[in-house]
Amino acid sequence: MRTKLLLLVLLVYSISAISQSVETKYFKESWGKEVKEKKANYKKVISTYDDGVVKSKTYHIKNNRLVYVDEYKDDLPTGIWQEYDKKGNLISERNFDSLVYVDISKIKKDSLPMDTTNYIHATYGSAGDRLNYLQSNIKYPQEAKESGIQGTIYMTFTISKEGDIKDVKILRGVHPFLDYEAYRVIKNMGKWNPATKDGVAVESVYNMPLRFILAG
Repeated sequence: MRTKLLLLVLLVYSISAISQSVETKYFKESWGKEVKEKKANYKKVISTYDDGVVKSKTYHIKNNRLVYVDEYKDDLPTGIWQEYDKKGNLISERNFDSLVYVDISKIKKDSLPMDTTNYIHATYGSAGDRLNYLQSNIKYPQEAKESGIQGTIYMTFTISKEGDIKDVKILRGVHPFLDYEAYRVIKNMGKWNPATKDGVAVESVYNMPLRFILAG
């Protein structure tokens, strides 16, 4: 009995030591101005932790259905963000912790071998395929639109001898909302034609800028 009581005390202490405060806010729409509880269709449960992380879960009040999960630290998105449809199915997920930033000054201008004779760069499909893919798949994050965030993100990634993309990193970011979209799009590009040296496929590093501009 004493052991169970001790474990319970330790558990309560652990929870209280991590969680700082919890508050609930109410909204007419899932995004928008805060309203009084009786006028609300949605509620947002906000947990603030001692390490500065603020986690929120938004629910539809009528059926207590989870709609959205987000997380911030120092006013920047972090952790895993999730969005659910009306049936409670997960429809989108962004893991901001998967973003890797590197010092651009430590990156070589290119990954060409010492001897560039008979060297052919990696390519993505035929002429125009890369641009068509980017134009068709990039989605401007709503949060970035609302905050007027725009700019050019410089990405770097490795193309394996098999033409697979790996080690996707950010040389110079703009904001995590845009940085993640650039990361997502490149990560999902699919097969490339790998670089070759003397007719043999070789691994190579590719640097690519992605520009986000708000119209108007």
